[in-house]
Amino acid sequence: MTLKRYTLAVTSAEHWNEIHGALTIDSNQDGIPDRKVICTDEHSISSVRGTYELTDEEAQQISRHPHVKWIELSLKDNRDEFPEPQLVEPLRFDSEVKIYRDLTSNAPPGVTTAGELNRTNWAVPRVSGIATNGELYPNVVGSIAPIQGNVEYLYDGRHVDIVIHDSGVLQSHPEFLNDDGTSRVHDIVLDFPYYLDPGFFGVNGYTFLLEDGSIGIDTARAEAWWEDRNARSSEFVLLPEIVIPSGYNRNGAIGIGTAGGNNLGSGHGTSAASLAAGKNFGLAFKANIWNMPAISDNVGMDIETAYDLMAFFHQYKPVNTETGRRNPTVINGSWGYQAGVLNTGTVNYRFTGITSTIDMSTVAAGAPSGVEDMIIGFNNQVLGAYKSWSTSSRSNSTNEAGDELMNAGAIYISAAGNNNQYIGVGFTDPYRLNGVEDDYFNSNDTRAEFGGLRCPTSHRDWMNPQGIGFDEDTGYHPVINVGAMDDFVESNYKERKANYSNSGPGVDIYAPANDTLAAGLPSGSYADYRRHDNPTHFDNRFSGTSAAAPVVTGLVALYLQRNPGATTQEVRQWLLNDYGNGVGLGATDYTTVGGGSTTIGNDLFFDQFPSNIYGNDDFNWWTGQFNQRTSSGNGEIQIAYLDVSTGILTETAGINEPSIASPINNDVGVNTESLQLRSSQYTAIGGTTVSGTLKAVEFELATDSDFTNIVWESVGDHDLNLTQTVNVQLAGFTTHYARVRHLSNDDGTAFTSYVSNFSAGIVSFATLGNAPGVQTPTITTPLNGATLEQRFGIELKSSAFVAIDSEAVSGTLKAVEYEVATDPGFTNIVFTSVGDNNTSLSQNISLGLTPGTTFYVRCRHLSNADGTSGVAHTSAFSATINFTTPAAALAEVGRLASIKTTLTKGVVEPVLLYESDNLLEVSIGVANQNDFRSTFSIGISSTPGFKQSDYITFGIPLDRGGTRLIEKVGVKPGDKIFVSSFDPNISFIAFATRKFDKLGADSALVHGRKRSGTLGFNPPFQINTNLEFFTAEEDSLVTVHATNQNSDSTVGMSVGLSSGGLAEFQESDYLVFGLRLAPLQDVQIDNLALARGQSLIVRGSKPNLTFVAHSVPQDPGPSGIGTNINVNTSGNITANAFFGDGAGITGVTAVGSGVEIQDNNTPIGVAATVNFGQNISVSAISAGIVTVTGADTVGVAETANSLAPGVVVASATTATSATSAQTAVTATTATTAQTADTATTATTASSLDANATITVNNDITAPRFIGDGSQLTNIVAAGSGVIVKDSDSAVGTAGTINFDAGLDVSAVSAGIVTVTINEAPRATLAGIASEAIVAGIATYATLAGLASQATNALFANSSSFSTLTGAADTAKNLYTQHEGSFKPLPVTIGTKTTDHRYYGIGSDRSINVQGYESPYLRFEVGQTYRFENAAQQANYPIRFYYAASGDPVGFGTTTPSTYEDNVTETGTHTEITITENTPQLLYYGAGVGTQYGSMGNSIQVFNNDFHKVSRIGEFKNLVGLKTATYTQFYEGRATSWYMNSNLGVGNSDYTPGDRSHNVSSIVQTATGTYNINFADAMNDTNYAVIGIASGTNAFPGGIVNLRISDRTVNGYTMRVYNGIPALEDLGELSIMTLGGQDGERTYI
Repeated sequence: MTLKRYTLAVTSAEHWNEIHGALTIDSNQDGIPDRKVICTDEHSISSVRGTYELTDEEAQQISRHPHVKWIELSLKDNRDEFPEPQLVEPLRFDSEVKIYRDLTSNAPPGVTTAGELNRTNWAVPRVSGIATNGELYPNVVGSIAPIQGNVEYLYDGRHVDIVIHDSGVLQSHPEFLNDDGTSRVHDIVLDFPYYLDPGFFGVNGYTFLLEDGSIGIDTARAEAWWEDRNARSSEFVLLPEIVIPSGYNRNGAIGIGTAGGNNLGSGHGTSAASLAAGKNFGLAFKANIWNMPAISDNVGMDIETAYDLMAFFHQYKPVNTETGRRNPTVINGSWGYQAGVLNTGTVNYRFTGITSTIDMSTVAAGAPSGVEDMIIGFNNQVLGAYKSWSTSSRSNSTNEAGDELMNAGAIYISAAGNNNQYIGVGFTDPYRLNGVEDDYFNSNDTRAEFGGLRCPTSHRDWMNPQGIGFDEDTGYHPVINVGAMDDFVESNYKERKANYSNSGPGVDIYAPANDTLAAGLPSGSYADYRRHDNPTHFDNRFSGTSAAAPVVTGLVALYLQRNPGATTQEVRQWLLNDYGNGVGLGATDYTTVGGGSTTIGNDLFFDQFPSNIYGNDDFNWWTGQFNQRTSSGNGEIQIAYLDVSTGILTETAGINEPSIASPINNDVGVNTESLQLRSSQYTAIGGTTVSGTLKAVEFELATDSDFTNIVWESVGDHDLNLTQTVNVQLAGFTTHYARVRHLSNDDGTAFTSYVSNFSAGIVSFATLGNAPGVQTPTITTPLNGATLEQRFGIELKSSAFVAIDSEAVSGTLKAVEYEVATDPGFTNIVFTSVGDNNTSLSQNISLGLTPGTTFYVRCRHLSNADGTSGVAHTSAFSATINFTTPAAALAEVGRLASIKTTLTKGVVEPVLLYESDNLLEVSIGVANQNDFRSTFSIGISSTPGFKQSDYITFGIPLDRGGTRLIEKVGVKPGDKIFVSSFDPNISFIAFATRKFDKLGADSALVHGRKRSGTLGFNPPFQINTNLEFFTAEEDSLVTVHATNQNSDSTVGMSVGLSSGGLAEFQESDYLVFGLRLAPLQDVQIDNLALARGQSLIVRGSKPNLTFVAHSVPQDPGPSGIGTNINVNTSGNITANAFFGDGAGITGVTAVGSGVEIQDNNTPIGVAATVNFGQNISVSAISAGIVTVTGADTVGVAETANSLAPGVVVASATTATSATSAQTAVTATTATTAQTADTATTATTASSLDANATITVNNDITAPRFIGDGSQLTNIVAAGSGVIVKDSDSAVGTAGTINFDAGLDVSAVSAGIVTVTINEAPRATLAGIASEAIVAGIATYATLAGLASQATNALFANSSSFSTLTGAADTAKNLYTQHEGSFKPLPVTIGTKTTDHRYYGIGSDRSINVQGYESPYLRFEVGQTYRFENAAQQANYPIRFYYAASGDPVGFGTTTPSTYEDNVTETGTHTEITITENTPQLLYYGAGVGTQYGSMGNSIQVFNNDFHKVSRIGEFKNLVGLKTATYTQFYEGRATSWYMNSNLGVGNSDYTPGDRSHNVSSIVQTATGTYNINFADAMNDTNYAVIGIASGTNAFPGGIVNLRISDRTVNGYTMRVYNGIPALEDLGELSIMTLGGQDGERTYI
C-alpha cells in the first residue's frame, strides 16, 4: 500500500468534525476508508482543511463523499506536482547574457555623489499630489531626464503593518533602517512569535541580540512556537498550530548582519518592499514591514502555508499600546501563476463558448479575432515557452487558504500581470470561461469549468492571487488588482500603460511602474546602482506590475493610518472613488474628493486601439501593446493619486449635534444666581477612535434668540463638563436663551478636531427677581475628587464674587473665606482664612498637608455694607469639594520621581516633576528619546505655580540620544521642580544625593530654593547693576544658575560674594565677571560658601537673563540619628548603658544584679543566680512563678533523730552537691555579643561613630540590646527572666521566685544567694542519701565527648562518603565557602590508613586537612585558601601539582611538575588564589617519590563554565611556537571536498570515500546541472563553495564557470556554464566547501 499525503476540504465547517473524526478512527462510514488514517496536518488555522496519508484509491473514494468539497495531493508535500508561482516582472532579456553596467544617460552614475544621497523614483511624486502628468513634467515627451524637486506629504504609514508576500526582503538595506540603525523589516515566521509572546522567549532565555540592535529569537524555538501549542505561553495555547516547512532560515528570508549578507532567492521582494515603504522610494516610509517569502524564495515556503501564516498574523497580532488597537494589515503580492504553450503541437482551447483544438505551428493573427489573436497578443513571461499568460494556481488548497485569508479581513494588493493580457470581471463577461491548454507546465485547472483540460486566460474570477476571496454569489472581488504605467510619454503628452501590463475591466487601478528606482541586493541582477549612503548596498531598476502593486500598497497604508478600522470594501471604495455598487469600475458614482485615485480618459492616457473604435472582434484590440481594453468608449481608467492638499477625508467622522437637557424649555421662576446648564451626552460619529475625544462643551446664554446679546458663555474655556454653572448673576424677570455645542480633539484616526453645530432646539426660560445678598460661590480649583501632585502651597480658587442685584445694592467684596478640614463635617480644620479679610479669589494653603490624605474644602463670600441695602451680606458656604494629597515619597534618597513629556504633559508648558518633603540635595537627569534634536527647560519654584524667572535652564538643546545632568540642586520642604520640553519624549528623572535630616525644622526652611529673578530695564532686577540676590541666614553652600533666555543675543553675567550686603561689596569680590552666555545657554556655579550674614551678588548686561539661587547647610547636623525618628533595625544595638523605659523589652534574662531577693518580704539584695541546696523542693514553673519549700513538715526535734520512733539514721553531708558556680557556663552565651555587628545591619549606622550618643524621643526597636541595662526602668523579669536550678539541675526559668517559710536566704555575694532550711539539725534529711548521686554531674560526663566534635562541627561524622574519594561530601562542599580574606585549612601530617585514596602508592604519610585524612577538595573561582601547616611546613611544605604523585606532566614541549600561579608559600602556610585561569584539576601534596609523593588528594576547581571539559586556546608545534588558534584551526578546515579528473556525462566511477571527504554522491539532473550531496548534513546553509572544472566541449579552451544555488544542509546544486554562456557537461572537477558547521568550539 503506497501512501501519499492528500489535502481535502469539507463543504462547510459544520462537517469538519464528522469527516475528520471518521478518518482518524477506524470508521465504517460510507465513502471513508475502513482503517485509521493518520492526519499529518490539521490546518488548525482553517475550519475546513486537513492533510492525511492516503492511497490514490482511498483519495478517489473520499472525493465522492457528499460533504467533501475537494481533495488533492498536498501542496506542501508534493511541490513538484503543482506549478510554482512566478514573480510578476518582465524579463530583462530573451536569454541569459553577460550583463554590463553601460546604462542610458538617465541612469544614476556609476560613482555616486552627494546628489544621489536622497534620490527617489518617479512614483513617489507622481502619486503624491500630481493628478495629471503635465503637472509634474510639463511639455515633456519621450524618455524623461531627472528633475529636481520635493514632495509634500501628510501621512507616513506609521502603525500600519505591510506584509511583503514575495521572495524575501533584505532587512539591512538602508531604505528600511530607522535612524537608530534598527530595521523596520521583520519576518512573520521568525519574529512574530516574539512580537506576540515576548514573555515566553524572554523568561526562558531564547532571545539574542541581532546585529542591528533589535531582539531576535532562535529559529528552532520560533518554528516550535508555530507548530506546538506547548511551546508557547499559556495564554496562546488555544491559537492554531501551523507547520513550518523544513529549511526555513533567517539568512534565506531577510538576510543576516548589517552589511547586506543574505541568501535570498531573489531581490524581487526587496524592491517591492521599498516601493511600498522605503525611506526614499515608498509612500508609507514609516510603516512596519513584515516579510512573508513564498515565491522564488530560498526557505522552502509554499503559498498555502504562507496564506495561513498571514491570516494568523492578521487575526492574532497584539494591540498596539500607542493606538489602543491592532495595527491594520495590507499585503502586497507582486506575483502570480503562469501557464504556457509551445509553438508546436496541438492544444485544447475554449474561446467565447467554442471548444476545440488549435495547431500551434500555424497560429496567425487575423480578422475576425479569435483564439489565435488572443494567444499572439500574450507577452511571454516563461523562458522556453512561445507564449504565456496569467492564470490560476491549479491548487484547491492554495485557493481555499487564500479565500480564508481574505475572509479574515486582510487587505491584499496584487500585481495584474505582465502578459499584455485582457482581464475581465463580472458574470456577464463574454470571455469569462476562455481557456487554453497548458502544454508547457502540463498543469491544467481541475475545476469543472475547465475540466482539467485548460487553464483560464481572460477573467480574474479564476486567478490567484488576483481572485482570492471572490464572492461567487455577488461577483465581488476584495483583492485590489494593479496595472502598470509606462515611464514613457507619447508625443501628444499622453501617458500610457506599460506594453507588458495586463489590462481590461479586471484591472482596478494603474500606478507608476516602469523604470522605478527601488532597493536591490548587494550583488547579482538586482545590483544596478550603488548607494551613496552605504556603498555596500545597491539600488535596482525595477519594472512590471510587480512595481505598480507596492506603490498602491503604500498608498493604501496611508489610508489605513487615517482609518485603521477600514474594511476591504471601504478601502476599495476610497481607492477607486467607488461609492456605487462596489464592484470595480462598474460603479457609476465617481468622485475625486478625498479618494485614492483620479479618473483619466484617453484624452490624457494613450489608448492605442480603443474599444469604441476597433471593438473586441478586431485582432488589434487583442495584440496592441498599449490598449486599455475598457468597456467604456472613452477608455476611462483609475490612476493612483492622493491629493495632499485635502488629505484623506472620511464621511464617517464628526460630532452629533447636542441639546440642552436643563433647564427645560419655557421654564419659569429660574433663579438668577448659580444657574446650572446641562448638555446631552457627547457622541462622536464613528466613536472617539475615529472622531476624537471630547475637547470642550461650550454654552452660550443670551437675552435674545439670535444670540446677539450674550450675557454669559463658556466658549474658549475648554471646559469638559456637561454641566456648567453660570458664574454671573442674571437679570431678574427676564427671558433668557441657551444653546450648546461640542468640540473634539484631533486624537482620532480622522486626525481632525471637529466642532458640532449649536443645538438647534434653543431653550428659553424666565428668571425671578431676588432679595439683596451674595451669591453662593463655587470652588473651581482644585477639581473635585482630584489627586494632587503637591502638598505645599496648594492653590484654592473660587468663582467670581456676585452681589445679588448688583454691588450697588448688595455691596462690594469684603472677603473670600476658605476652610480646609480632614473631615466633611469640618470638625478638624487644618487651614482657614476666616477673619483674614482676604479679598483674593485665589489663596494658597500656607502649610504642608499630610501626605496621602483626603481633605475637604468649602468657601464663602462676604460683602461690605456699602450697598443700598445698608448691611453686609455673607453667602452660604459653597458645595464641599475634596482633594487628596500625594502619597508619601517611597524614598527620601535615591530615585525620587520621573516623567516623560507628552503633547499634553510637559511640552512647552512646565509640568511638576517633584515636590520635596525634606531638605535634600537633588540631581536631575534629562534624556532625549526622540530620533531628532530637541530642547528642554528646568525650573525650581518655592511658591505656588511657576513663573518665567524660576528657570535654572531654559531652551537647552539636546541631540538625539543626548543626556544632561543638573547636579547639587538644593530643595527644602515645599520646593517644586518643574520641567518642560519643546517636543514630547524627553525624559526627566530626579534623585536625591543627600538628605539633611538632623537639622531642626526652622533651620531646614532657610535653605533650598532661595530667590529667582529675570533682569529687565527697571528695578528690582535692573541690568548693569550689582544686585544683592540674597543674604545667608545660616552658614550655607550656595549654587547659582544663570540662564540666558534670549534666543538671539549673547549676555554678559557676573557673580560675587560679599561679606555683608551691597554696602560691603568690593570689586575684588567678583568670582565670575563678564562671562558670556550664548543664546539659550546656561551656567551653574556651585559650592559657593557663605557664612551667616554674607551675601550673593549678581549682575547682568541684558534683559531676559535669569538668576536662580539655592542652598544647603555647610554643617549637615550632629552625628547620630536625630531626635524625632524611630530606630528599627534587624541588627543589634550596643552601648555602654541604656536609659529610658524598658517595659517594651522582651526576653530579659537577669544577669549580674538583675534579681531582687527577699526573705519573708524583707529585702536581702539582688542576685543573678539563685541556687537551691539539698532537700529544698522547687515547684514546676506556672505562669512564670516557682515556689520553693523545705521538706515535708515535721517536728524539729523528731527530725533530729529519725523519721520514725526508735530509728537512728547516720547523718549525710551535702558536700557532694554541685556548687552554683558550675552554672556559670551559661556565661559562654556572652560570645553571641561578638557576632553582633550593628555597624553593618543598622540602616542609620553609617552615620554613627563608635562614641556617638543616641538620644531619641520615639522608640528604638531591635532584636537584641547589648550593654549595661541598669539605667532602664520598668524592667520586670517575666517568662524566662530567672534561671532556676535544683541542686544544680536545671529546672527552668521564671519571672518570680517565692521562698516558703522555713527557708533561709543568704546575703548576696558575687551576685549569688544560697537558700537553706532554717532549722539547724537536718538529720532527717540524711535519709535521702541516695539522692546525693544526683548532686554530681556525672550523667553529663558521657556528653563530654561532644566537645571533641565541636572542633569539627563543620564536618558531620555521619556524612555520606564519596565512593570516588573516600571523603565526606560535606567536607568537599564546605571548602567552597569564603571566610574573610581567605579560607583557613588547618593541616597536620599523619600516617596513611587504608581509607587513603593513594594507600600503598608513594609516601606512607598523609596530609590531613581539618582533621580529615587527605580529603578531596572543591575550590571556587574568586576565593583564597590557606593551608596552615606551621608545625611541619619545613619538612612537608604544601604545594600544588599537575599529578597526584608530583611527577612532571607533558604539555607540548614543556613538562611542568608544580603549579605556582597565584600561589604563596611561607614557613608557616601555603596559600592559593583561584582564578578563571586556574586548572580545573590540581593535586595538593608535599613532594615526589616514596618519601613525599601522593600524600594528598585532588582539588576540583569550579566556576560558571565548568562542564568537565578542557579549554583549548591555541596549538603549538614541537618547538613551542604557536601555529594556529583554535578558531583558525576549526573554521579554516574544509567541511567537504571532492576531486575527479574525468567525471563526464554519466560517469559512474565515483566511489564514496574515494578522492573525497563528506560527499556521498554527485547526481546529474540535466545538461550541465549536478546535485552534490553531503554524507553528513551541515548544521546550516552558511557555507562557501570553491571549485574549478573543465567542460567536455572544451569551449573555449575548456574554461567553465561554476554557479552554486539551492543550498540546503544536505547539499547544493551546481551548474556549469561555458563562455557562450551555455550549460555544458563536466570533464574534470575539484570542489570544496568551507563553513556550514557551528562556529568556534570553546571547549573540546
